[in-house]
Amino acid sequence: MTNTQPGSALPDEIAKFNRLAAEWWDPAGPMAPLHAMNPLRTGWVDSHVPERGRLLDVGCGAGLAAEAFAQMGFDVLGIDAAADPIAAATAHAEDAGLSLVYRVATAEALVAECMRFPVVTALEVIEHVTDPAQFLALLSRLLEPGGSLFISTLNRTLRSLAVGKIGAEYIA
Repeated sequence: MTNTQPGSALPDEIAKFNRLAAEWWDPAGPMAPLHAMNPLRTGWVDSHVPERGRLLDVGCGAGLAAEAFAQMGFDVLGIDAAADPIAAATAHAEDAGLSLVYRVATAEALVAECMRFPVVTALEVIEHVTDPAQFLALLSRLLEPGGSLFISTLNRTLRSLAVGKIGAEYIA
């Protein structure tokens, strides 16, 4: 069944990431490219947000970035449409003694709850949604006035596709 709700995660992507959940935290496993780039992407956010406060990590997966943000002093809520990565994230954070919250949820759900945050991140997520423009609109509705939105995605080059998407998600 195809999910036609604008901005929503694609059902096939949710299933794929559920299958990868048990290996997410293995730095030599399928998510090795995310492990490698995590310090760069979380460090960039860190360097552009001088005050620590609430941070929403949309599409957090098993929590690689969310945990880094928590270690930087942010009050983190990580959400993902896939339940298995959220379970892996919760277990990993508990094992690490970190205080952050994970939920199986979508941006749409948080908008419906009228939630807003001073900082919202969506790192390597936009390429997995049904409607990128609608997804961006949802993210902007989750921002407090004057808040900061951080989005990252792979470059649209053959090399980026081979290394980042095919290598990380299909070969490793």
